[in-house]
Order: sequence, then structure tokens, then C-alpha cells
Amino acid sequence: MKKPASLRAAIVALLPELARNPDKLAMWVETGRTRATGNAQRGFAWEYQLTVVVEDFTKPPETLFFIVVDWLRTQQPDLLAPNAEGFAFEVDVIDD
Repeated sequence: MKKPASLRAAIVALLPELARNPDKLAMWVETGRTRATGNAQRGFAWEYQLTVVVEDFTKPPETLFFIVVDWLRTQQPDLLAPNAEGFAFEVDVIDD
């Protein structure tokens, strides 16, 4: 499971305030499963939901979404395909 660490690195590289305050960026894996083809190579793939929580983020949400979409272009391009569902998100606006 290298992708969560890779996404974290991409986020903190462009948002240094999260690198300085790592407790403001939490990530964990939920609802996972493996897929295997059953062929002689014995390979498998992991599928899971990655939850990312950023606390006290004062920049526009598009700033964070741009980083995630840019990361997805190379790491998970199937989520950006024309008929793909994309990725879900929730935002709690606490103050304008």
C-alpha cells in the first residue's frame, strides 16, 4: 500500500503548512478487498477506500482538489476516465 504515502507526499509538497503540522492531515484505509486472477503468476490487486481528512484548512477547497486530481492522473487514472465516478468528498464549512 504505497499509494496513501504517495498521496500524502504530494499534498505536503504543495501545502507546506501541512508538512509543518502533520496532525492536520489524517489518512486511513477503509473497506478494502483483494482481487486476483487465479493464473499461474499469483498476482493480486488491492482495492480500498482511502479517507483523507484535512483539518483547519483555510485555503479554497479547489487548492486541495487540484493536488489530488493531479496525483490521480498518474497514480489512478481510471478514476478520471470520461465515464468514471470520480472521487467522493465531504466538506464541513466552519467559517467563511
